[in-house]
Amino acid sequence: LLAIDTSVCGTVGANLDEIAKLDPVRIIGETLIAVHHQLVARPEVRSPAVTTVLAHPKAFEECAHWLARHLPNALRVPLPSSAAAAEQAVAEASGKTAAIASKTAADLYRLKILAADIENSPMNTTRFWAFGREIPPPTGHDQTTLLVTGDLNAALAALVNAKMEILSIYERSSGGKIDARFYFLDLAGHVAAPLLSRLLRRFPEGRWLGSYPRA
Repeated sequence: LLAIDTSVCGTVGANLDEIAKLDPVRIIGETLIAVHHQLVARPEVRSPAVTTVLAHPKAFEECAHWLARHLPNALRVPLPSSAAAAEQAVAEASGKTAAIASKTAADLYRLKILAADIENSPMNTTRFWAFGREIPPPTGHDQTTLLVTGDLNAALAALVNAKMEILSIYERSSGGKIDARFYFLDLAGHVAAPLLSRLLRRFPEGRWLGSYPRA
C-alpha cells in the first residue's frame, strides 16, 4: 500500500512522483484508513523533558497544531516512515526523544504513549492505493486512474465530450520547466466497460494505471 492523499494535508507528493516513474504499474484497489497519531517514547521519558520529535514529514503536518501548543521548541527530525520513527525512538536513551507513531507501533516497540490522538482533526483519513498484477473484475462501483503527461485541457475536453465523470485530479510538477506538469485523473467506471475502453484506445494524452473498486 502507498499513501496517496490525506484529508488534512492533501496529496502525498513524493509517492505520486514515484508512481509516475513506474511503467508498467497497475493499481488494483484503494482503501481509506482513519489515521490517529500518538506521541510515543521509551517508558522512562516524561513529556516535559522532550526536546526532539521524530516523525514522517506528513505526520508533522498532521500534528502541527498540537506540536505548536505543547512542544513549540522541540527539534523535529523527519524520517521515512512512522515505523522508522518508532524504531529509532527505542534506540534513543537520552530521555529527551519522542516519536509520532500509531498505537500499533507503540505496542510493537513497547513504547509509552505520552499523548494520544494528537492529529489536527479527529476526521484525519488517508487514501491508499494497492498495487498488483491482476485487473480486478468490474463491480458496478469502480474507478479508473490515468496518468496524463500531455495537454490537460485536451484531455479534459475529450473526457467531457465522452460524458465521463471525473472524480479527482492530482497535479504534480515534472521537475523541469516551471510550467511543466503531469496529472493523475480518477474517472468513474472500469476499463472493461465498452465506453471507457473505446475512449482509452483513442486517448494519447493518458496512460492507464488501473481500474478497481471505489472505496
